[in-house]
Amino acid sequence: MISWSSESSLPLQTAPGATLRFRVLSVIERNRANSRVPREIKQQMTEATVELRPFRDAIADQEKRRALAPADEATVSVLLDTVESLEWAHTVPAFIREGLIAIDGLEIDGEPVTARTVDKFLGSAPASVVGEVYGAIISASALNPEQQKNSQSPSTSSSLAQGDQASTTAGTASETGSTTPATASATSPAMS
Repeated sequence: MISWSSESSLPLQTAPGATLRFRVLSVIERNRANSRVPREIKQQMTEATVELRPFRDAIADQEKRRALAPADEATVSVLLDTVESLEWAHTVPAFIREGLIAIDGLEIDGEPVTARTVDKFLGSAPASVVGEVYGAIISASALNPEQQKNSQSPSTSSSLAQGDQASTTAGTASETGSTTPATASATSPAMS
């Protein structure tokens, strides 16, 4: 027998005494959240991410990052800030709106945080709490490795045909030097 729970809960580390209740987003719900991010924003995120590719090792390793030429370090900082700003302004709210059920034990201006008051939560809660909520929704909604393997579309790519595997996950925020919550590329196509 297979059992699937479409809802989950967890205590928030950034808001002691509060418990997040959220939907574990299905593929359709993740796609719906992604569709709320305007195309031009996704394009800007994709362009910035492509420009960051030559610096991938330096982003993941602080020692290598410190060794970058000043102009390259400035470029990396601007591009990371661009991606982070766009993600916080568009992607984070879209996924929280899709997944949040309620945060028991947390009120904003005397109102409990629920799906009905999500915009007030997004506009007023500390970034650390918003980031934790987003991270929980994304983490719980990401496909596990077995699900990823079973859901991959057939590809005509020669590298995939030769046995290489396409990456379906993004690095963690600490690996990239970002303060943005880590996301799986399956939920953020601009970051693929």
